[in-house]
Amino acid sequence: MIGFIIISALLLCGVITLLAILFMRPSEVPISDKSIDLSAVLPIQTITDSVIVNGSGDLTIGYRLFLPEVFTLSQEDAKYIHERLEGLFKMLPPATVVHQQCFYYVSQYKNNDFSVNPLKAESIKHFNNKQIINSYTNLYITFANTDLKKGVRKKASNTSLLKKLNYPFKQPYKNYEERLSEIEPKILNFENGLSSITQFEIKKMDSKDLNNAVFDYLNLSYAKPTKDATQETVSPIMV
Repeated sequence: MIGFIIISALLLCGVITLLAILFMRPSEVPISDKSIDLSAVLPIQTITDSVIVNGSGDLTIGYRLFLPEVFTLSQEDAKYIHERLEGLFKMLPPATVVHQQCFYYVSQYKNNDFSVNPLKAESIKHFNNKQIINSYTNLYITFANTDLKKGVRKKASNTSLLKKLNYPFKQPYKNYEERLSEIEPKILNFENGLSSITQFEIKKMDSKDLNNAVFDYLNLSYAKPTKDATQETVSPIMV
């Protein structure tokens, strides 16, 4: 009798253990491609004619800045650049947003210069091909759509380039050509003033450059700048 009870208890324990193992098995999570259109996330409606057109009708142009190497500017040069930029920004119309964007990525130091100076030659030899953090800078000028009868922005973050708003339409803004022709003289005036600063060089970003900049901003992988974002995909975790 006692043996029967022991055997029954062992069988019951075995059944309970088996049920516990079955219920504790991790369930399989189905993985599916839940990619979304970036237009559903970003406030940018379209990039065309070297201009970013936002949903509210704001127009943004960009410039790639080729800045001097760190610690190479004198105090007088730095003060001169500051004064010139301050003067140029004051010439822009009210409600204009100025946005500087810096990207950092891993690169290698390259210097193939030859020097007869022993100290400089050893310095080049020591640092050449070493891994470094490189960077490049973009400067964006956003001209607000004054047709919306909004007041002057008190915060730069209110621009539709950086913040998605509830637009009453989904199609790209249609009347940007007329507004672009109106602000073209202001753009040329600003660009001429910016290019006259001899301490650095500039390049106006075309539509491809602007599209690549959007990809690099979303990617943020510290990889080298993309050359053609149309051939790339953004990881969903970055959106």
